[in-house]
Amino acid sequence: MQCWNCGFENIPGLAACARCASALSLAAVAVEPPRASRWRVLTHLHRLAYGIPLHLPNPRNLAAVLQWLCPEELPTRALAWSIIPGLGHIRYGQRPFGKTVLIVWLILLVLALVCVATPWMEVCIWLMVAVHALVIVSLFSGNLCWERLLIRALFGLVVFFALDLGLYWPARWFCGRFLVPIPLMNVPAPGVLANGDGLLASGPWLRPATFQRGALVFYAIRESSGGEHNHAAVIRAGHGVDRIVGVAGDHVQLHGRGLLVNGTPPALALGPLVPQVPPGDLDVTLREGEYAIVPSQLEAQMYGLTAIPSDALLSLVVVPDDDVIGPVLCRIRPLSRFGRIQ
Repeated sequence: MQCWNCGFENIPGLAACARCASALSLAAVAVEPPRASRWRVLTHLHRLAYGIPLHLPNPRNLAAVLQWLCPEELPTRALAWSIIPGLGHIRYGQRPFGKTVLIVWLILLVLALVCVATPWMEVCIWLMVAVHALVIVSLFSGNLCWERLLIRALFGLVVFFALDLGLYWPARWFCGRFLVPIPLMNVPAPGVLANGDGLLASGPWLRPATFQRGALVFYAIRESSGGEHNHAAVIRAGHGVDRIVGVAGDHVQLHGRGLLVNGTPPALALGPLVPQVPPGDLDVTLREGEYAIVPSQLEAQMYGLTAIPSDALLSLVVVPDDDVIGPVLCRIRPLSRFGRIQ
C-alpha cells in the first residue's frame, strides 16, 4: 500500500507507514492542506494534536534526528565548506551562484574593515551575516520547498541568529582580544581628540604589564556616587580615552587650582587631555596596581551639589589596573589625521 504522505510502498496490512509513521487508513487522516509538508515538522505536530501516535527518534542519535527533520538528503560537505559563503556551492557544481555570493560577501568584509570604528561597520557585518544565512538556507531548499512562507521565514531567522551568535560574534570577540576599535562621539573640548575620530587600541591580550605617565589608554569608568539625601552626585559607568597622569607611589591632588602630581603641575604631554578638572577636592597617594586618570569624557549628574564628593571623585580618578583595557595605538580616521597620537 502506498503512503499518502511520503509515497513509500508498504507491505499490505500495515496500519501505519514504515517510513514516516503516517496512518495508511484514509479514515484516520485529518483534513489538512492538499500537499503534506516534506520537512515533516508541521506534519508531526498535527498528528500529535489529533492523537495519532508520534514516533520520535532517539535524541542521542544525531543522524536519526536529522533524517527525521530533513528526509531529503542534505549536502553535508557543501554545508561544511560554506563556513565561507559560496565555497560549498563552487565545489559542488553551482559555480555562478557560489562565485556571486562569495564576491558580495568579500566586498562587505572589505567595507567592514574600511568602516572600522564607525557605526557603518555594524551594518556591514549584519549584511555579511544575512548573505551567509542565504547561502545556508539555499542548501536546505530540498526540505523547505513545500513549507509555508512563515516556516521558511522563521527558519531563515533562526539560521541568521545562529550564525551571528555562533560564528560572527565569537570571531569579533577573538579579534577584540588583540585590537579594539574606538569611535569617539562625545569629546567635550576638541583638541588632541575630536568628535568623529576613530582610534585603535590594544586588546587585553596585547596590553603591556604596566603603563607610564603620559600613556594614552582606553579604560573602563566605574559607576560611583556620593553625597547625602537630596544632595548627591552620580557618575555613570562607561569607557573613556585619557592619559595616565599618575602611577604607583605618586601623590595626586585635585582642587580648585587644578591638578598637582607630586606637588607640581604635570607637563602638557603628561597631563590630562583637557585643562578642566572635575569639580571637587582629592588628595591621594597611589598604591601598587593603581593609576590616576582625570577623565575628559565624564557623564555626571549633580543633585544640589557644585562639586563631586571626595569618595565619588576617588573612585573616578583612581583607576585599578584591571580597568585599563589597553594603550591607544593610533588614530585610523579621519584619514587626514591618520597616525600615532602625540
